[in-house]
Amino acid sequence: MSPPSKRATLWIHSADFSEEEVVLSPALLEELRVKKGELIQITSARSPGASPSASIMSGSCGRVETGSVACDDVLVLRVGEAEPTRSQLQISILKHVAETFRLSNRETVEVRPVASHGADVTLDWVELVFKDQYLSRGDIWYCRQQLVKEEPALYHGKTFVQGGARLSVHAMSRRGGAVSSGVLGPGTRVSFRSRSAAFFLLMQMSPEMWEMAPDGELHYEKVPSAKPPRLPRAPPPLLPT
Repeated sequence: MSPPSKRATLWIHSADFSEEEVVLSPALLEELRVKKGELIQITSARSPGASPSASIMSGSCGRVETGSVACDDVLVLRVGEAEPTRSQLQISILKHVAETFRLSNRETVEVRPVASHGADVTLDWVELVFKDQYLSRGDIWYCRQQLVKEEPALYHGKTFVQGGARLSVHAMSRRGGAVSSGVLGPGTRVSFRSRSAAFFLLMQMSPEMWEMAPDGELHYEKVPSAKPPRLPRAPPPLLPT
């Protein structure tokens, strides 16, 4: 039997109201038969004839320069705390998430529960980037172990802290196509990329540096105009395989 689905009116909240990425009313939780920590899938109902999941699986969804999703992608999130204080609230998502997926306030969306290890939501590959910090191989290994243990719901542009490292989701894929949302599972390949890579050129000073060269100039004075060694070029973008 297919999981129950429900059309609901979407609200958008700020971090001042709740830091949860998605908040559901107790009534909607009961209708969907989901609990806190379980996964739900949210799709926009603005185009009844469209099939967002088909465009995701084929990898045809692109992104605009603002970082928002350029088509109606399926959004997968973990259920947070229920919100019983607002009688009209059915489902509300964090403002940043709504902007990324081009969802508007009071929009009609379709919500349905999904299995944690379902093929429709589990990612095959995800690229996480970090900057202004150093992560050793041991740190990266520890981060990956924690991510696999927690199985977080990820989406393009999401920034979070894991094991003391601040990570951002840069790209992900499933079934050979690029997607904008999914769940990191035990079989997900995780690539870490640093945006803070730097090269330091170290020169050893010696007494000869203060001696005159044949042209009458000190060797030390020649250092600033010396041709530096050829540095390796930046690697090409990682592509899922």
